[in-house]
Formats: sequence, structure tokens, C-alpha cells
Amino acid sequence: MFLFKINDSKMSYSFKASVLSASIAFVLACLYHFFVGLPEEAPNENLSFSLYDALGLILFAPFVETILIVLLIWLAQKFMQNILLVACLVALSISVLHSLSHPLWGLFTLAPFVVFCLGFQVWQKVSTSEGAKVAFLTHAFHNSYVLILVGLSA
Repeated sequence: MFLFKINDSKMSYSFKASVLSASIAFVLACLYHFFVGLPEEAPNENLSFSLYDALGLILFAPFVETILIVLLIWLAQKFMQNILLVACLVALSISVLHSLSHPLWGLFTLAPFVVFCLGFQVWQKVSTSEGAKVAFLTHAFHNSYVLILVGLSA
């Protein structure tokens, strides 16, 4: 699978990884809606779409969370070397933090954060900076799809 190899440019890799992460999250949300049902009340009913909100979702949040990913992966790699296990552990940690805001956010962010963490670790072999760029780009692309979908459904 392309996630575990550096065969493309950072931009191409990040775009493909973001499509994968968004697709997984979308399928999980649809399955949850089909089998359980999404709550009537959205996590944030008053979500606005100002330029600041979009910039926060697409630039600020991925930047801050990429720093968190880098720190948590650095810590996890001190104890284990398995790239998938590290990605899952770090993604679970960040998903738990998202669950504090709304439980479903934690559920639907787990798989995307596994993808972001895998991208970081694969490109970390080039350099930590390149890994951080890939994690950030993948996350920013992913969040842009979320912004578009939520905007279309409003």
C-alpha cells in the first residue's frame, strides 16, 4: 500500500492519504448512521463558516495537532518500533482528546489520525521536518473536505 512507501512527492502522497482518511471517516460515519443513528443534536449546531473558522480548521488545527503528533510519536518510539502500533497508539490518544469535545468526534477521527501518523513516520525516514510536513498537509486536506461537506449539508 502506498502509505508505507515514499514513491511520490510530498504533495501527491499527502493528497492520496487525505482522500483515504476522509473516505474511511465518511464510511464509518455512514455505517454508524445506518446501524445506530446519528444524534439529532450536532456537536456544534452554531458552527459558522467565517474565513477565520475555515483558516482555523484547515491551517491552525492541523498545525497544533501535528506538533502533538510529533511529540507523541517521539515518545512512543522510545518504547516501541512497530510503525503501525505507534500510529494506532498515538491516534487513539488524540481521538480520546477529540472525544472530550464530543464522543463521536473521537470515534470518527481515529482512522484519519492513524493515516496522519503513518504518513509522519514514513516520511520521518527522510527527516522529522518532512514527516511533519506530510502529516500537516494530509490533515489540512482532510479538514478541507470536512469543511466542504459540512458546508454543503448546511
